[in-house]
Amino acid sequence: MGLIRNAAILAIAITLIPADPQDRGHLYSKANDGVVWAATFCDRNKTACVKGAELRDAFVEKAAFAASSAYDIAIVHLSGANDYQNLDYMQTRQRQQRPAMGTLTGHDRQARWRGRH
Repeated sequence: MGLIRNAAILAIAITLIPADPQDRGHLYSKANDGVVWAATFCDRNKTACVKGAELRDAFVEKAAFAASSAYDIAIVHLSGANDYQNLDYMQTRQRQQRPAMGTLTGHDRQARWRGRH
């Protein structure tokens, strides 16, 4: 469905391109001017870009904290721990070496066939 929609949008966009070479040149010039204008926004508005960078950095830091906290809470919850008040609990639990909990028995590990020697 998405392929058909994208093909239809592309067909409409191609249809809207002017047939006259002079009009195509004018369209190309306007498109180029728009790209240059967008690319040089920070050159014209330094304070807006500096503030935007600060806001982006703060957002990234908050998002990283939120993702880390959500992961930690999920690990504590899935491990069956009920001690949500103690944040060190999870770290000590992760440091503990747990024995391997495989499901294979000794009988399962024995080969049932032997090749020719």
